[in-house]
Amino acid sequence: MRPSFPVSWFDLVITPFHDNAKKSSNLVCTYGALNRVRNSGTQNENAGLILIGGHSSHYQWNDGQLVQQIKHIVNSSGSVQWVLTTSRRTPGSFIQALHEQVVSDRLTVTPYEETGDGWMESEMARASQMWVTPDSVSMLYESLTSGACVSVLELEGGSGCIAKGVHILIAEGHATSYQQWLESGALNKAAFSGFNEAERVATLIEERWFGS
Repeated sequence: MRPSFPVSWFDLVITPFHDNAKKSSNLVCTYGALNRVRNSGTQNENAGLILIGGHSSHYQWNDGQLVQQIKHIVNSSGSVQWVLTTSRRTPGSFIQALHEQVVSDRLTVTPYEETGDGWMESEMARASQMWVTPDSVSMLYESLTSGACVSVLELEGGSGCIAKGVHILIAEGHATSYQQWLESGALNKAAFSGFNEAERVATLIEERWFGS
């Protein structure tokens, strides 16, 4: 994160691009937050994961808007078997609307209350494509690190640094927006091979302070 103290007081500062920190020799900018996810390299092309957030100050939550997008994705994705999970912020009305409007043997809904230790890591390791709501910023960057094709579901609004970070990912081709997918039917891989910001930062630290 961007520190409240001057950057010059630190040996090294790691901060997301969307924080707009002033350039400095001891500043490294990253795509979002660092995370522990690894690319398994064993993704199943017929496995998909949908990650749903909930109410936030950055976007206007709309059950109907999201349910219609999910319905279209599931019905348009051939043989892909989808797993959808929620978060603590997901309103109960969304789950109700989803069950009422999306009936498919290719969609399994697993609320976060029913997920156990390691469940998310296991699902991310096998999914070749993922859809994430834009408010779920941590899950978005974790999905990219997993090596899957990542797309962003659409919500109205979009303000502040969180929305700016999502816009950067889409503009640079790391993720696909729902509208882009509607127009092209194609999903993007991360624009550079091996999206892993934690590993990139660790390598930089090693080279800077421990390299020969």
